[in-house]
Amino acid sequence: MRRAGLSRRCRRLINELRIPAPFDLDEFLRCFAAQRGRSLKVTPLPVLSEPGFASGVWVATDSTDYVLYNDRTSPLHQRHIILHEMGHMIFAHNERRLSDNVVPDGGFPNLEPRSARHLMGRVHYSEPEEEEAEMVATLLLEAIGEVPGPSRFSGLLAEAEALLGFRKPTRARS
Repeated sequence: MRRAGLSRRCRRLINELRIPAPFDLDEFLRCFAAQRGRSLKVTPLPVLSEPGFASGVWVATDSTDYVLYNDRTSPLHQRHIILHEMGHMIFAHNERRLSDNVVPDGGFPNLEPRSARHLMGRVHYSEPEEEEAEMVATLLLEAIGEVPGPSRFSGLLAEAEALLGFRKPTRARS
């Protein structure tokens, strides 16, 4: 039930977004920034591909939201990472903003691992917040046709996986 409630909340928030059709990530980011009334910069950060790092991070400063992501992965995974970080913004998970002067001139592209760890150490999310951001990313990818949504066979597949021992049953069997 919690998952269904989470899905409804996420869909409600997604319905408030301006999603261009056909979908264009850059245009969507511009629309999202305009809706928030804040500058948004999405930048690949190679250090995020190293072990021990999250694949993305949202950094909010006084004037700008930065989404830093691992660009050493597939294009679909990159979009998922970016949309996941946007999910944190949509839910206002980290309204604690850093001073603009914390950001190096030119942004973050050459951030060293030690500095990246320090920066990421300032951002902490609870498990429910991560679930919300993940659900937003997944539903957005479904909405734009990047991944298929649930089908009438989804429940049947889950039951078959449970019977074969790949996952726990989702409900009591009669």
